[in-house]
Amino acid sequence: MGAIPDKHIVLSFDTESDIGSWTQDYTSIDRTLPLLLDLLDRRQVRASFLWEGKAALHRPDRLLETARRGHDCGCHSYQHETLGEPSYFIPGDRSVLPEEIDNRLRRNTDIVRQVTGLVPVSFRAPRLWGSPAMLRCLDDLGYLVDSTCEIRSDEGEWFPYHPDPEDADRPGTLRILEFPVAGLTPGM
Repeated sequence: MGAIPDKHIVLSFDTESDIGSWTQDYTSIDRTLPLLLDLLDRRQVRASFLWEGKAALHRPDRLLETARRGHDCGCHSYQHETLGEPSYFIPGDRSVLPEEIDNRLRRNTDIVRQVTGLVPVSFRAPRLWGSPAMLRCLDDLGYLVDSTCEIRSDEGEWFPYHPDPEDADRPGTLRILEFPVAGLTPGM
């Protein structure tokens, strides 16, 4: 019998308003994030925290504390907007135009960089709704990892791959690494 390969778990947290796009309430960042950071410290675990720009502006002290504790501080859009094609209907949700994506991602990136002094390298789109325009922009901005694609159990295991500039679901030539995430879809 062969050796069992090492297993790794990658923890990431979307750091955003409490109900995504519909509130500007940040109780989870104000009250719960410090508890989570303490728990991770006690267990000597590091994670990625993907910051919505407005959440970072709301509590730059929490963003800076997260970075000082050694966690990856990436981005999660400017204000939890949809950066691709919706997978299902959500009342009141509207996708930004493809030509608006670059500005919003640059703004989110700049906020995280200005607060932490570090260039963010990881990203996840809200609701896992990305687009080729988003991926190309992230690639141009120098991001190393995007975790917007969802692992789909009906399609077997997905491993990290460099996506195609026109189709995030296919391997291709972009430098950014697509790191599929175990997400939840309606009905699961």
